[in-house]
Amino acid sequence: MEKTSENAIPPAASPLMLFGSWASSYTHRVQLALRLKGLEYDYVEEDLGNKSDELLRHNPVHKKVPVLVHGGRALPESVIILQYLDDAWPETRPLLPADAFDRALARFWCHFAGLAWSAVLLPPQLIGPVCLAVEFFFFNSLCLSPTLPFFLIKFVPAVKSLFAATCSSCV
Repeated sequence: MEKTSENAIPPAASPLMLFGSWASSYTHRVQLALRLKGLEYDYVEEDLGNKSDELLRHNPVHKKVPVLVHGGRALPESVIILQYLDDAWPETRPLLPADAFDRALARFWCHFAGLAWSAVLLPPQLIGPVCLAVEFFFFNSLCLSPTLPFFLIKFVPAVKSLFAATCSSCV
């Protein structure tokens, strides 16, 4: 398929607009990435109980935040937005490592962190199995990972503290 100017990446100088919510960790992920890359953007706070027509027009499939609009074109989903930011602004601070394996591992952890955060919102009957899965994954599967020390120091205690109130086997 031939690429037309309509499909071309908008110039980096085109304004960025982020639709998000203070309550969305996915919005915070994109805001952090934009700041790390030093990119200016306009922010539109969405009322998740009464979504704007503009948000629904930009994300008609999922109807969720965050949505990044660049040059009039919209991208939903935080991880996809992060990858786009790295592709569209390669001259700025990279969000992902240069090595392909390390990039894949970073994407894995990004996905895992999203799942772990979502687990906090699970019904109580599912929290126990999720705690066991987190414990198995961290302590049985990651033994040889070079990223294990970072996640043991930073991430595991945070996840455990989130589960502590409802899952005594996690602490």
